[in-house]
Amino acid sequence: MPETLQQPTSVFRNATSLIEEELGRLERVRAAIKAGAKVAGVPTGYRALDDRFNGLNAEKLYFLGGRPGGGKTALALNIAMNVAKHGYPVVYVSCDEGARRLALKMACIDADVRMSDLNRGGDPTDIQTYIATNPQSLANISIIENGQVGMAELAVKMHEMLRNAPIPNGFVRQGLLVIDYLQVMASAQSAMTEDSKYKNPVTNIESFLTSLKMVVTDTQYACLCLSAISRGNKSENYNDPDLSCFRDTSSIEFSADGAMAIFDDTRPRVGVSSPYLARKLRIVKNRDGETGSDIPMILNGASGQMKEDD
Repeated sequence: MPETLQQPTSVFRNATSLIEEELGRLERVRAAIKAGAKVAGVPTGYRALDDRFNGLNAEKLYFLGGRPGGGKTALALNIAMNVAKHGYPVVYVSCDEGARRLALKMACIDADVRMSDLNRGGDPTDIQTYIATNPQSLANISIIENGQVGMAELAVKMHEMLRNAPIPNGFVRQGLLVIDYLQVMASAQSAMTEDSKYKNPVTNIESFLTSLKMVVTDTQYACLCLSAISRGNKSENYNDPDLSCFRDTSSIEFSADGAMAIFDDTRPRVGVSSPYLARKLRIVKNRDGETGSDIPMILNGASGQMKEDD
C-alpha cells in the first residue's frame, strides 16, 4: 500500500480566517487614512498614478517598462525619493549603475541640480546644502549596486530598514523595493545557483519572480520592477506599448499586480521643449482598479526631475 503524502498544513486555509486577515489589513489602512495618510500604499508623489493604484501597496509587484533611455530609471528614482520623503524605507537594487552615481542622481533630482554641471567640475555648494538639510530622507534609502545579492540577505536588510523607519504614527508600516532591472537581476540570481547552466532565460525570470513575491510578502514591501520591452516592427512597441510588449510577457502578466509603460509623447503641448522632454505613462494592467487614459509627464533631462504635466 503506497504511503500517504504529507502535505504542509499551511496550504489549506479556511476561508473565514482568510477574510478576517484581509479585514484586519483593511482596518489598518482605514486607521492610516484617518491618521492622515493620503493613500493605502506608499505614495509615489504622482497624483494620477496614486489615484489608479491607491499608492504602491505592500506584498504587490508593479512593473515599469519602456525603451532604453526612455525614462524608466528617472521615474523610479523620482518615486523612490518621494516615498523616502514620507518616512517610508526604500531599498533600490541597481544592476547596471553604480550606487554612488545613483545616490547623487537622487539628490540632484530632489534639489533640481544639473548633474552634468557637477561632472564638468561645477560648484557643488547647492547639492552639499541639500544633503545637509535632508539627512532623514536620504537615510531612508539604501542602494545595492550588485544584482547578485542573496534574496535572504535582501529580506534581512528590508526588515531592518522597516523596523527603524520614521513612519508617521498610525500609518501602515510598509516600504518600497525597486529592482532596476528585471532581466539582469534574474540572470544574476540564476548565476548564483549551482544548476544555473541548466536554466534558460524564461525559467530564470519565473524563478526570480517567485522568490521576489515571497520576499515582498514576508517583508511588507511593495516592489517596483523595471523591465525591458521589445522593440517590435519599426519600433511600434516603443511608441504604442501594451502588456504584450514587455519582455517575458507571460511571466510578467501572471505575476503583475500592476504594470505600466513610459513612452515618448510625440505630440506634446506647446511650450514643452528641450531640456524638458514630453512623456506619457500608460497603465496596462491594474488588478485593483481601472487602467484609464495615459498620464502626461514631463522629464527635465538636465536634472532628472519628472513631473505630471497638469
